[in-house]
Amino acid sequence: MDSYAIYTIFLGLASAKVFEFVFSRVKIPSLIAWFVAGIIMGPHLLSLINRCPELELFSRIATIFLMFYIGFSTNYSAILRKVSLSIIVGIAGVTITFLLCFAVLYSITTNLYSSILVSIILSNTASEIVSSMMLTINNFFIYDIVMTASIVDDIIAVIAVAMMSSIFLNITANYFSYILLSITMIASSIIVGLFSQYIKKTHRLLQREIIHTLTLTILGLSITVTIWTGINELLIAYIIGLMLNIVLIRGDALLRTDTVAMDLTEFLNKLLHLLFLPLLFIYIALSIEIEMININMFLMLLIASTLGKLIGCSLPAFLKTRRRDSIFIGLIMMLRGTLENTLLNMLYLHNLVDKMMYSTSTIVPFISTLLSLALFYGLRASKALK
Repeated sequence: MDSYAIYTIFLGLASAKVFEFVFSRVKIPSLIAWFVAGIIMGPHLLSLINRCPELELFSRIATIFLMFYIGFSTNYSAILRKVSLSIIVGIAGVTITFLLCFAVLYSITTNLYSSILVSIILSNTASEIVSSMMLTINNFFIYDIVMTASIVDDIIAVIAVAMMSSIFLNITANYFSYILLSITMIASSIIVGLFSQYIKKTHRLLQREIIHTLTLTILGLSITVTIWTGINELLIAYIIGLMLNIVLIRGDALLRTDTVAMDLTEFLNKLLHLLFLPLLFIYIALSIEIEMININMFLMLLIASTLGKLIGCSLPAFLKTRRRDSIFIGLIMMLRGTLENTLLNMLYLHNLVDKMMYSTSTIVPFISTLLSLALFYGLRASKALK
């Protein structure tokens, strides 16, 4: 790593944290602050930093850790509480948004592969922003539906994009690759299961050390196998996280390993938000070219992604419950965040989208989130939502 790379990484990280602090004063999500920091500090304005291979490496590592974290922290038991309506809301929102965004993208670019992938990504909802917003309102009907539907969105986006990108990249791992990966995952499950029983009898500090070591070792070995065999590493990182989630957190009825595993979740969350995600969004900001943004495509995508969520999520909830506050479900489901831009960045790194589509579609999640927040807080100010 040369001196310029170190300079870029540390100046980018410092500026991202400064903007994060400033934006937090007006309740704007951190990811928007990080992106704005990259735009201002990069070649678009001040030209203090620029892209470098080392920053790209950090962005790829960030995507792997993020996929693992999403799987490991997914509260799938919450889906069961409102299973029917939540899944209907989640799938309806994804389906309608996907169809509208695909119609826009394909009519402009006529690129089938890119249009499908970007439309899937823009159909997602940012569960991490949704969860933080839900803490500010006291409406359990909206809370249960939105939280569960956003989790369903995440699962659909990760699996669909990973599988479709593998197909479009013509990644055809042989049977030996899948057998080797299956053996690795099964062996990991057995080892974690055995150790989770053993460590219940050990001191809490030793429990934490064993679980942290096992978890990161399994993640490292699994990613090594997937890259060596040509299998999509993002999908595997998500599956490994979900597998360990089930074995460690949901598999302990007495919650003796639960709190230790949650310590790891908190550690990963801090690692992502302190280091990897700020650098990822700095890299995303440095990767786009403002002059390549197609304004017509951007406006049409923004309208499609907004209406798709608003109609697809609010209408099923209203038809099922006849509650007028169902409109807020669609409004909150318009929020987009880390996962969407991470997956878009992955497509760009693998040359699955061109510069124009990447630069244009990357802006949509940020503006959609700002629009949702403005409407949400505006309605709260008018006392329409308690």
